[in-house]
Amino acid sequence: MKEYDIINLEDSKMLLIIIRTCESPFDYLSEITADLQNINYSGKIIFDELLHSGNNDERFISCFFDHEFQTESFQFMTVKKQSPLRSFLCEYLQKEKDYLPFSGLTSYQQKLIEKNCVI
Repeated sequence: MKEYDIINLEDSKMLLIIIRTCESPFDYLSEITADLQNINYSGKIIFDELLHSGNNDERFISCFFDHEFQTESFQFMTVKKQSPLRSFLCEYLQKEKDYLPFSGLTSYQQKLIEKNCVI
C-alpha cells in the first residue's frame, strides 16, 4: 500500500500529493516519480505535508515535474487559511480519518479536522 495519494486538482492544472504518514515526502520520491511517469505527467506539483510536519509554514511544497522532479524548483509555499486548497484537504482528511493517528498532528488538530474545521 502506498503511503501517499496523488490527486488531480481538476480546476487547476496541477497535482496534489498528500503524504499519509509522518514520514517525509522525500522518502517516497522514487515511487512518486515512477507513478508520475506512468501517467506521463508534466507540470506543477504541490505536496501537502500536514501529516508529516504539521500545520506550519513548511506544510506546502511546490515543485515542477517533467519526466523527473526538477530539484531546483522545490520551494515552500504559503497557502492562505481561506484557500479552497485547505478546505479540500480538510474534507479529504475527514473521509480518510485513519491517516490522522499516524501523523504528527496534535490531538487538538486532529479533532479540528474531524469537526470539519479548516486548518
